[in-house]
Amino acid sequence: MQKGLYLRIEEGRYTFLLPSDDVVSIERRERLQPDPAETNTRVIARFDIDGTGCPIVRLGQVLGEADGEWGQAVFIRQGVHTVGIAAARVVLISDVEALSVKPFTMIGSTDRSDALYTGVGIQDSRSALVFSNDGLATAALQYLELN
Repeated sequence: MQKGLYLRIEEGRYTFLLPSDDVVSIERRERLQPDPAETNTRVIARFDIDGTGCPIVRLGQVLGEADGEWGQAVFIRQGVHTVGIAAARVVLISDVEALSVKPFTMIGSTDRSDALYTGVGIQDSRSALVFSNDGLATAALQYLELN
């Protein structure tokens, strides 16, 4: 995936942005089949990346929201782990000139390594929170461990 771009992730009534830097792949639902032998009930499907069956979880479930239909999954690499995040729609924003992303000013600690959101993006008078790749991957991996 090309560095320095953003993905728009739509889930229910919410829209988020995700930097493309650690994104490995975006796949359509048709390519992502549930594994009937899966023992973790939070894994909705798996997808083979580099010979490993990467788990896919619903973004709405990770964030504690109700589920709807999902159509795509975006795969994020965090260290040695890759996890898939399924959402209703994932779109690569090609017009980065029209997107303005501003970081949050954190109160307290200057360590932002565990933050789920790192800023806000504004495009065409619409705003969206910007996920931290590490924060989103960590949240998804922690969600899987709760099974």
